[in-house]
Amino acid sequence: AFGDPRAESPGESRSRVLIAQLDLPMPTLQREFRNGDDEVDARVDFDWEEFGVCGEFDGEVKYGRLLKPGQSVEKVIGFEKQREELLRTHGRWTIRWTNKNLRDLVYFRRIIESGFTNGPKGHWPR
Repeated sequence: AFGDPRAESPGESRSRVLIAQLDLPMPTLQREFRNGDDEVDARVDFDWEEFGVCGEFDGEVKYGRLLKPGQSVEKVIGFEKQREELLRTHGRWTIRWTNKNLRDLVYFRRIIESGFTNGPKGHWPR
């Protein structure tokens, strides 16, 4: 019953389980942000609208085997920076984590809570 087909990777699913285990607010998955022409500006793995925070699980494949021919890690990082700027125009603060972060629950909680505290609607704890 807890499964969600919108999760796009095992890391995203594991993140959701840990978020629930840590008794943190559950996010909306794969949230799209649209511009004035109703085109998708960006889509995020996790979104907490009440805090103005979106979260991205960064698996190692994003910077490895999923690179397109001729695409460098530097270009991917540049794209991600531009994407975060665009998300700020939609009122979102972006937090990121990796598989390594999921192995340390105290640190993972700190990443999520820092977004809730420092995001544009920062009010944590509620």
